[in-house]
Formats: sequence, C-alpha cells, structure tokens
Amino acid sequence: MEIFGQYAPYCANHFHSKPKPELTAKLVRFESSIEIKKTYDEQQLVRWITMCGSDGINYRFMLQFNGSYFTRADEHCAQAHFLLDKALRKGIMSSRKHLSFRPNTVVPIAQRLRMIADHKNNMSLKEILVDFSLSAGKDPCEAQSFYTEKLSKIETSEGSATGELKLKLYLEMCETRVMPTILQHQIFASAGSAESIYFFRKNFSCQLALASLMQHAMNSNEVIPSRVVFNVQTGQVIPFDFRLSYNNQGLLDGNSIPFRMTRNISTLIGTSMREGVFIPTFTCGAEAMSKVKDDFRPALCLILRDDIVSWYCSKSPPRSDVKNQELERQLGERILKNVSICQKRFSDCSPDDSQNSGDNLADAQVRELLSTAISPEILCHATPVFQAWL
Repeated sequence: MEIFGQYAPYCANHFHSKPKPELTAKLVRFESSIEIKKTYDEQQLVRWITMCGSDGINYRFMLQFNGSYFTRADEHCAQAHFLLDKALRKGIMSSRKHLSFRPNTVVPIAQRLRMIADHKNNMSLKEILVDFSLSAGKDPCEAQSFYTEKLSKIETSEGSATGELKLKLYLEMCETRVMPTILQHQIFASAGSAESIYFFRKNFSCQLALASLMQHAMNSNEVIPSRVVFNVQTGQVIPFDFRLSYNNQGLLDGNSIPFRMTRNISTLIGTSMREGVFIPTFTCGAEAMSKVKDDFRPALCLILRDDIVSWYCSKSPPRSDVKNQELERQLGERILKNVSICQKRFSDCSPDDSQNSGDNLADAQVRELLSTAISPEILCHATPVFQAWL
C-alpha cells in the first residue's frame, strides 16, 4: 500500500508525469501511539496517526471530522496550487530561483471524515500566540476580548464605529496590548544559529510571497491566525483551510485586504527580505502564471467551476441531477468572469518585458498591494477574528 500524497496534485516533481509505483514510499507499519490534541484553530479535538514508510520517513496525518464541502474545497485548493507549482517549474526566472509551492495532502475517508498531512514542526500563528501568552502568564484571548468589548461599547454609544474610532482602537491595541515581535521571538528561540535564522527567513519570505499571490489572485477568505500554518524549521507555508470568497453575485471580488501581512509577520521577515525576496518572488510567481495563462485556462475553469458549484450546493443542495446541471448552466457566465478576474490579477503583478527597469508597473502594483495589506487605515476595519493587530 502506497502512502498518500505522492501523486499529483499533491506532489509535482518532474518524474511524476505518470504514476511510477517503484519510486513511491510504501506503508510498512503504523506507529503504536496516537496523539490527541486540538486543531490549529483549537475548535475540536482530533487524532494524529503516523505511518512509517519504506523510505525511512514517518508520515503524520490528522484525522478530522468536517463537512463534505470543506473537503471538496481543499481538493480544489490543492489543484490550484498544483497549477502554480507547475507554472513555476516552467517559468525561466522562477526556475532559476528554485521556486516551488506544494499543496497540502487532504484525503477523504468517509462523508464527514478526512485525513490531512501534517508535520510535528508545523505551527499556526494562533498556536504561537497561545504559547507566548501562557509563558508570560497572560490569557491568550485577552487581546481579542478587549478589542471586542471596546468595539461594542463604541458601537453602543455612537451607533456605529467610524473609521477614525476604529483606527484609534487599533493603534491602542498595537501600542499597549500586542507586541510586534511575538513571532520573531518564537522563531529565534527554535533556531540553533544565525545561519538557521537566515535560511528560515529567506524560505519563509519566498513561501509567504507565493501564498500571498494566491490569496490575492483567487480572493481567499480572511486569513485568520489559525490559518497561517508553517513549518518552524524550514519555513514552508502550508495552505491550510484555503477558501475562496464570493460576493453576493458569486464573483471573486470584494476583499479590501489582499493578503495577510500583519505586524508580527512583517517584523519577522524584515525590510531586507521584504524588498529583496518577497516582492521579487511575488512578481516571479505572477509572471509564471501569466506566461501560461492560455494553457492553464481550461484547468482553471474546471477548478473554479467545481468550487462555485460546491459552494452553492453547500447552501442549498439540488435535489436531482437535472437541477444540478441547470445550476451549472446558470453559473457558466460567472465562472468565466472569475477566471478572467484571476488571470487579470496575475497579469497586473507580472513584469512586462517591454517595460523599462526604472518604470516597472508590476513592481509598483505589488508595492501598492503590500502597502494596502500593512496599512493601519485598512487593517482597523478587519473583523475581530482576523486579529489585525497581531
């Protein structure tokens, strides 16, 4: 029996163009112990199992109960990130930079049970906040509770919180409640040397740029702290709970925050990595996707078609196959519009060969997105669960 996650879309190596069972790891045995703890969002207790492979590597999986729509959404997410990784391997500049982005393995077991690949060094931003707060003798939910309480008081007295009052409250949170170096302290403490810190920051900046590109292009839901998952040793960013956000018309439009670049993340990567790694990687990824947009358009249409149909069916499931086909026909125009929106966002962030280096419109576009993502005037309007001050 082969271990899960060794074929496309979860693995995209050059020798995986077709199945080659002789090169894949086989299941030797299961670990005798099963770990039970809460998930990254700390909403439910789940079990972790470990498979020992024939290649000497232990593969860790999380058994999670969830709705069928979320499992299908994770499969669509894996397919979209597989396209990104395939485009990166075809692009000239991205190949020179050795850029890659691997989707996370999600395996449906039953209608409401699935397995998700995991690693013992994977942590979410929320877990890091909880560990830091407990080590300091503080309540991890204190900052969010304080913000929610203050915001409700303002809305009760004023009728509705204006932008000026929200900005004032946000700045108060940043100055008095949450430090901008929580994530940095955690990473520096786990790293053994200065070389390890540099390696982590560089790889994390690359991975974060590619994840941010997909969040912006495909209009993902609010990336709350529990969805920011990465390996604290290698810096690999895990696309955990990547969900597309549709407006009332079923289009991928409406998010004011293009991607998550809050204070702790920005402090960790620093100005040098942001200018020298994050922005070039962002534009390289956009260029790679833009160069193959005609070849990948049919695949992108299928991915977005399956996702929006699953999204509609999760709200009001059709009662027959005929109604399901009718729903697909009704959504045909919106699917094409969503594909055009995604491809336009890739093209806007892609450098044009005809542009002069002194007037790079793609660089200006990425810098504008970055300034929007870190702007206090924009972040103060985010929901409390987003925890923009973190």
